[in-house]
This record gives sequence, structure tokens and C-alpha cells, in this order.
Amino acid sequence: MTRKIKVLPSQLCVGLFVDLSLRWVQHPFLFSRFKIRNDEQLTLIQSLGLEDVIVWLDKSDALPLPLVKAAPEPEPQPALVQERDEAFLKKQEKIERQRAYMRGLNKATQDFQRTVANVKAVMQDMQRRPLAALEDASQVVEEITDTITDQSNILLHLMNEPKGDDGFYCHSLNVAVLSMLVAKTAGMPREEIRQAGLGGIFHDLGKLRIPSQILRKTDALSEAENNFLKMHPQYGVELASRHGDFPPRVLNVIAQHHEMLDGSGYPKGLTQGGIDKLAQLVAVANEYDNLCHGRRDKHPMPPHAVLSHLFRHGKELFNQELVQHFIRVLGVYPPGTVVQLSNDQYGLVMTVNASRLLSPAVLVYDPAIPRDQAAIIDLEEEGLTVSRTVRIAALPTAVFDYLKPRSDISYFMELGKRSA
Repeated sequence: MTRKIKVLPSQLCVGLFVDLSLRWVQHPFLFSRFKIRNDEQLTLIQSLGLEDVIVWLDKSDALPLPLVKAAPEPEPQPALVQERDEAFLKKQEKIERQRAYMRGLNKATQDFQRTVANVKAVMQDMQRRPLAALEDASQVVEEITDTITDQSNILLHLMNEPKGDDGFYCHSLNVAVLSMLVAKTAGMPREEIRQAGLGGIFHDLGKLRIPSQILRKTDALSEAENNFLKMHPQYGVELASRHGDFPPRVLNVIAQHHEMLDGSGYPKGLTQGGIDKLAQLVAVANEYDNLCHGRRDKHPMPPHAVLSHLFRHGKELFNQELVQHFIRVLGVYPPGTVVQLSNDQYGLVMTVNASRLLSPAVLVYDPAIPRDQAAIIDLEEEGLTVSRTVRIAALPTAVFDYLKPRSDISYFMELGKRSA
């Protein structure tokens, strides 16, 4: 049980974990609860005119200073007033940066929802209008290709996945986006990035011919059902081949995305030398997305655990060079990972920047801030690090309700934003 005491501001020192018990806008700090790291923070707290401050002893690295005979509080010196005003100004600048971040996140969300709808239309048209469907899919992929090739730093955001029957189309888009980002990171030319995107969108095309009762079944499949499901690469090739000019390498992705390097995959049991590199790439993205979501009787895995699984247990199955590029795209803590920070606060990773993978943007649990105003912080800017990852099931109820972590992981970026 956490031990809390009230002390006078004059008893504070570096190393104490304090609760200012003020509204967020009434102090210049990012959080209302934090450990005093330096004399500058200590002086700022003492300049706020508080009668007392709550100290959490169990979270502190020091003890409060002894109580001395009370003396009249001196008027703040001009230099201290200026320092406090500058601290409030810096906080306002952080608030403005967060607002800009939220505008970008909202734009990415709108782009994601629009693109999912486009992918859904494309997949449905493949059965009745394959010529138009390929053209529309190419436009979807072209827009994403423009974005990821024009920007030096891609911000990959965690999305709220659409509900209902759109999970299939979200999966296709997720696999496409991740495949394209990895293709770029691996130094593939633009045309291969584009074909990786088309392969991602169409890799599960053949599932349109699989009975819905098999696709939606939540427990283990029978041998007959599993054999039927394993026909979907062949069915996909048949559907795509109705378009006479369908790109051959995209057909390879459809046909080979379940082939494994050691020959244990299907439908032909190909080994590494016989599997198209783009199919090897889409296979990694497909496995990542499937493991994050969970499959039938298998529970979803946290994103960071999926990366570890692919690295440690997928050496015989997946191209490890591509797995390494995958980790370079998503970082050690992919969006959707629940973490505990070096200041003991819980957070949900919302965004990764490929140029600063160890400092993702994190939505932080702070009961002093309403959920709809929760801080999304840049760890590097705040001098914080990730101490550990946390299983969703291990979160306290209040933290779970605040962060709202989820297993339906989807990623997207803001489209059409060009670098200067």
C-alpha cells in the first residue's frame, strides 16, 4: 500500500515523488505527479505558493527534509518569477505540439478509414470487374507509395480498427502498408515497393471463395476445413488471372505467401530459393498481423512479443533479413504496446518514428488529466525511457479503462504530407 504524507514546500528535496494536487493548467509541469529530478524543478514547485505538498514515500528516493521553525515566505525574486513564466511558456509550447500531433493523428485516422473503404470496394470488384479493381487498387497503392517515398521520417500511428465485417479488409491494408514500409527500409526500388503493396492488398484474395463459416470459425478447424482453407492461394491466383495484365510478381505473392523457407509451407512446399522475395516479405507482414490479432483458438500476442517471436522462433520459416528490416520499421515497442516508463507511469505506445525508434510517442496514464485530454508525450523530449513492457491482463482496472489497449492492431500514416 502506497504511503503518502503531506509536507511543507520547504521540506521538499530532489528525489521525492510528489503529487501537486492542482489542475493540470495550474502548474508548469507535464504531469501532476512526478519525481523531483533537479533543483530547477524543486524551485519551481516552491514558487507555486502551495500550503503543502503530498509526497509518496514508497516511490521516493529520498526522505523529506526536517521540519524547521516556520518563517514568513519571502516574495519570489524577479529571476524566479521569470523562470516560472518561462516554464509555463514551455508547457504551452508542448501543448501546441500535442495539438499539432493530434491533428496529424486525426488526419491519419480519416485517411485510414477512407482507404479501408477503398480496399473493400476493390476486393468486392475483383469478382465482377477485375480490370477496374486492379486500376483502383493501383491508385490506393500509388498514394501510399508517394507518401512513404517522399517523407524521410514516417510517423506510423496506431489506429482504431473499424468494427463489423471490415476486419478482413483491414488485414489486407495492414499487410500492404507494413510490406511497403519494409520494402522501402530494405532499399527496394519504387516499383517493387508498389508491387509489395499490391501483393499485400490481394494476398488473401482467394478467401473470397472460402465459405464464411470456415473463415469465422473460432475454434480449431477440422482436417477437411483446413484443407479447404489452404486452397485460398490457388483460388486467389485464379481470380487475379482473369485480368490478363495482372503483374506476375503480385501473382507470385498471392500464390506463395504461405510458403516457408524450410519447405514446410503450402501449397507447393517451396524452399527459399523458389519463393519470390516479395512473397517472403508479405509472409512476414501477414504473420505479424495474424499473431497480433490472434487466430481461432490462439490468443492475440502483444506487438513487441510478436516481433520477438518472429526473430527467435522464425529463423527456419521467415527471411531474417526482412524480419530485421521489419523491426527497424516498428521499433522495439511497436504501436499498441503497453509499457511502464522510467517514472513508473503506465503508457500505450501510439506512434513510432523510424528515425527515433527508442523514443515513441506514448499516451500516458495520469488520473489527474481527463482521458480525452490525456498527454501523448515524446519520451526523448521528456527525458523518459521504457522500463518494461506490460501484459494487458496485468494492468490495474483504472489504467486499463484509461489507456483502452486493444488486440485489433492496425497501423497507418498521414497521407499526402510531403517533406519540405
